[in-house]
Amino acid sequence: MPDLSPAHQALHRLIGTWEGQEKLSASAWSAESTALGRVTYRAILGGLAIVQDYQQTRSDGSVFELHGLMTIDPQATKSSEDQPDDEVSNVVWYGFDTYLPAPDSPARGHWYGSTLGLEKTTPRGRARHRITVAGDYLNYVIATCPPDSSDDDFQVFMDGTYRRQG
Repeated sequence: MPDLSPAHQALHRLIGTWEGQEKLSASAWSAESTALGRVTYRAILGGLAIVQDYQQTRSDGSVFELHGLMTIDPQATKSSEDQPDDEVSNVVWYGFDTYLPAPDSPARGHWYGSTLGLEKTTPRGRARHRITVAGDYLNYVIATCPPDSSDDDFQVFMDGTYRRQG
């Protein structure tokens, strides 16, 4: 059994159940709205991976669900000019959701202090996820932009603030 690296231990910051309000911007997928979000992160495989179970209930009663898996890719290389510490690098996240049950590829990212930054590019566009843990609070922001656009074109799609439950 491999030892848990500092990068694996960093993922454990997310462990717990979080619940809170989300603001959703108008997009190609839906109108502007609010939602109640509930996410649970739990360790599996001896702590080498984190499972994410997420449910969003919008103000109109519609429900969106996501099942995710996060782990560390020790073979990944960093390509950003804003280099994070090596100890908490190379996070990969596979997200399976209501609208896209089979992801094209994982999102990849790094911890920057208390914020996990993940990015993904697909034929449908690009997405940036920023998950910040501060004590019993978690902030999750998703920004998106169309394919072949510049970094200036990212727009916040979802901004959620959650409190640790229990």
